Amino acid sequence: MIKQSIDKFPNATKLTFCKYFEVPRDFNVVDLNHIFPLQKITRLSIKCHRFFFEKLIRLLQFTSNVHTLKLDSILLFRNNSNSIQQNPLTQLVSKTNMITKVTISKKITLEKIQLLTAVFPRMDNLTINLFKQDLEPIAHFLWSKPNNNTRYLSSLCITKQRNDLMITLKNLIESKRLLRDYILKLINRNLYLWCQAPTPAVNRYLPQSLIDYPQETTRTASDTVLTGTRVLYLQYSRQPHQILTDFRSFYYDTALSLTILQLMALLEFADTCKILFDSDIPYTPLPVTIDVTKKLDSL
Repeated sequence: MIKQSIDKFPNATKLTFCKYFEVPRDFNVVDLNHIFPLQKITRLSIKCHRFFFEKLIRLLQFTSNVHTLKLDSILLFRNNSNSIQQNPLTQLVSKTNMITKVTISKKITLEKIQLLTAVFPRMDNLTINLFKQDLEPIAHFLWSKPNNNTRYLSSLCITKQRNDLMITLKNLIESKRLLRDYILKLINRNLYLWCQAPTPAVNRYLPQSLIDYPQETTRTASDTVLTGTRVLYLQYSRQPHQILTDFRSFYYDTALSLTILQLMALLEFADTCKILFDSDIPYTPLPVTIDVTKKLDSL
């Protein structure tokens, strides 16, 4: 079938493994490139029941431009989540994938949530289903303390729920002070939570947002040049609609750099007159700029 389908879908951007698809034992991800260029895939949906997470990792190695991922479940093959996270290929995929939106249809446990956030650290939108008894440990993991793997997570949807779970989650957030600013809504038995993650100070003076914002802008500019794609990396000190407004004001003819290594990399493809090195404060939100300026003046 693959030989008959060579180059039949050169412009495909969405790949779906249907519910009744039987994954062959000798399944080879590279063979899919004979049907369509995997690098062009931006939306990946796996509905079949026997697609192991280890095979997903191998597939994501070749589909680095995927930003939306939908899974029926997280199924492990003779491995636990810790061994998968320690695998060199998993660590490579974690650093290179651009997945920001993840949906898991079947019920999920804390262990699987920890695996998800480790493999997809840029995830800002997560949809899951869970047992009521797993709500508290999962909420604690996601929001109880700073976590680089969850720092972009600003939207959570828990499917197939009732009003009592919303009350439970609200009481948990308030009693444990897990979140500062958030919105909870139950819509068609789906529980939605939108939150604004905390912005701790760094080195006593600089808020984390001042570090994140230029770095995300740099990455977006680099992606535009290198891959022709642009992913909006959300800064966790602001609401999504505010960030989109900020990004629309940028013209990515200028690349930002924070370190010597980044500067050397940018020099490979950017004109020297269009590179800013260690001059990022004008690109931060105005309230942050004012706050940092005051602190610098007081030194």
